[in-house]
Amino acid sequence: MNEFAKIETPIGTLGVRTNSKGVYRLHLANDVDHRETETPANEQSPILKKALKELVEYFDHRNL
Repeated sequence: MNEFAKIETPIGTLGVRTNSKGVYRLHLANDVDHRETETPANEQSPILKKALKELVEYFDHRNL
């Protein structure tokens, strides 16, 4: 199943695409379609949740 979610970061909104194998695309701020529907949080797979968590942790530890 393909999934999509957006995350706000200090460098702008990023988009994350996952499937059953893992992350297959990371959209940078200038490449995110803000009209695209995200996978609802209660339907996100463990793979997507982990990717989003890792991005939050990465940016929380950066001094930008």
